[in-house]
Amino acid sequence: MSKEHALPYFSFLDSEIVSLKATESGRPFQIHRSLLASKSRAIASAFDRGFEESKKKVYTFQDTSEGTLARFIEWAYTGDYPAIIKATHANEPTILKAEAIVNGAKEDGKSDNTKSDSTDNLDINAISLSAPDTDLTHENHPLLAHIRLYVFCSIYIIPELRSLSFTRATAAFKSLDQPTTLETQLGVIAALRVSFRSLLADDRLLDWLAHYAAYCLGQLRVQRDFHDLLQESPVLGSRMVLSLHAPRTPPWEVCPPTYNFPAYVPDSTYAEEL
Repeated sequence: MSKEHALPYFSFLDSEIVSLKATESGRPFQIHRSLLASKSRAIASAFDRGFEESKKKVYTFQDTSEGTLARFIEWAYTGDYPAIIKATHANEPTILKAEAIVNGAKEDGKSDNTKSDSTDNLDINAISLSAPDTDLTHENHPLLAHIRLYVFCSIYIIPELRSLSFTRATAAFKSLDQPTTLETQLGVIAALRVSFRSLLADDRLLDWLAHYAAYCLGQLRVQRDFHDLLQESPVLGSRMVLSLHAPRTPPWEVCPPTYNFPAYVPDSTYAEEL
């Protein structure tokens, strides 16, 4: 735990335990109430207003995922959060535990052959959650994990974790550079969609991502989903213009395409001409 983040354990260990849930049907993740209050007054205040949350000691989020919530709680206790979350099973210890992995080697110097699904080169932690049969591995996308946490921190006013997730999100995009495969292109588009749907217009991450999208325009524009995103979030296109360069060739010197194919719509029936 970093010195600036550190909170003496005796200051919150004797406080009551409350639960946080990502959805009504989600698993309750427990946290000390005083610790929660020290990290996010916006969330903790729900337990102070005499509403249903105060009676049941459970706060349910409607705008986040279990992976994001797990990363927030991990950070609250340790000052750090994992990019990769491992699945656990009922016969494993019911505790929240962390194992630091740095460039493929554990902190004790022993090698670890487990390969990360992340495309970035950040130092990551692999954690096991306390709930039995927990599987949040589908939330381990190297771009979306950091972006979703950043959005969470923006909504619930957690500046320190917000700054950390900004650093890691931008580092993940930098490590990826330009998305050259279908999978990475769709991942980038998904991260852009989450950001431009959820963040305030003056958020600095939006300008950063718009510049990145302009940098990757050659790769992103081949995906129909990117064009759909530009229609959904016109502000993305307007901000990209600030980073784009004018074409070197005037339109009267450009040869039109030989064939103008209509857009393909999945699952549509195309009549065969006789």
